[in-house]
Amino acid sequence: PVAFVTNFYDINRGDWNHWQRTSDTYMECFRVLARVRVPLIVYIHDTHYERARDICAEERSGSGSGSGSGTGSAYPPLTLVPYNEAFLKEHIRSWSYLETEAGIMSTEQYREWTRARSTCPETHNPKYNCINHAKIDFVRHAMQHGGFVTDDTQYPYPYYGWVDFGYLKPDEVGRTFPPN
Repeated sequence: PVAFVTNFYDINRGDWNHWQRTSDTYMECFRVLARVRVPLIVYIHDTHYERARDICAEERSGSGSGSGSGTGSAYPPLTLVPYNEAFLKEHIRSWSYLETEAGIMSTEQYREWTRARSTCPETHNPKYNCINHAKIDFVRHAMQHGGFVTDDTQYPYPYYGWVDFGYLKPDEVGRTFPPN
């Protein structure tokens, strides 16, 4: 089977003027993701770990309100991996470019080049860029650590894929993954 890897690191998008998305929005999307019947490895900012754990318990116990929650066969493994900025610095290579990104973004030349897109987060928020570029780093980390769900030392799943933490919206009930 395929194991999906995802990540949520709170970069305070709820405080942005444009492209605003609160942590509550992300957590409501995670409710839908928690019901997907594929193995999930979820890297979660430690400040949101308890809430994510509670969502998993609710959605996978049959008490969740969403379509298909708790019905049918047992859910495959879902592993929550709490982390913080120290973890990012030690294990996520893309995060090592944070200062470089900030330095580039502070130059007049860069601001001139991106003036037409100045409200887009990738033109002014180095954390946004680094966490988005870190997707492959999280997949690699999950693979190297045995998927966190078996006694195998490495690669317990034949395939790993990425799914964005906020991809499955609660108001888009019809958008689901194929059963096979």
